[in-house]
Amino acid sequence: MKYPYEKELNGKAEKFCALLNKNGIDASVLKDSLREYSIKIGVKKDNSSCGYINIYYKSSKKTFRISTHEMTDIETTRKCGEIWGNDDTAHNICDYQVYVDGSYRNGIVSYGAIILKNSSEIKRMAGIVNGYAEMNQVAGEIYAAIEAIKWCESNNINEISVFYDYDGIRKWATGEWKTKNSLTKEYQKFIQGTQLKINWHKVDSHSGNFWNEETDKLAKVASEI
Repeated sequence: MKYPYEKELNGKAEKFCALLNKNGIDASVLKDSLREYSIKIGVKKDNSSCGYINIYYKSSKKTFRISTHEMTDIETTRKCGEIWGNDDTAHNICDYQVYVDGSYRNGIVSYGAIILKNSSEIKRMAGIVNGYAEMNQVAGEIYAAIEAIKWCESNNINEISVFYDYDGIRKWATGEWKTKNSLTKEYQKFIQGTQLKINWHKVDSHSGNFWNEETDKLAKVASEI
């Protein structure tokens, strides 16, 4: 049976398998797994199955995402998520990577940030944001960026790659969006005043990027403390 997005899904799956294999993970496209909007990859470790990764295609935006809910090995799942997340942005990724996210639950705004060096975690940060509840989780993501950058500055780091899932994190910082309240104005002023070189990377939320998912969980847990 022919599917309308067979070429796109097969191409993405083969490319991702090649990246996984290059990084020491045994992966191959699962025979007969192609569907209209998805395809599966089988993953092995030491010749034993670690489960399956599902790749989904959104034709309206021509974008892909993955789901790892059928994976059974935590470490392999984490590594696969990192490789997927870095695939399209690797040319601008420097030694230090910063993942930021925010949460809004039961009227409480919270933030989470994870800082990596060469893809290995070196720092986690999380906390509550007082006020700005009207901005929901966006206020948390702004705070996460500010706190993470402050930490990098205090540790004499000169360049970072920031991974975010809300467009305003970059667009307020660069002036593409107008600042309309005290928090966005403070954020823009802070970013434009830092000596850090910042590379911005948009990550689709809940798309299978391991560190984005981890930061989301971190922000949510902070609201419960």
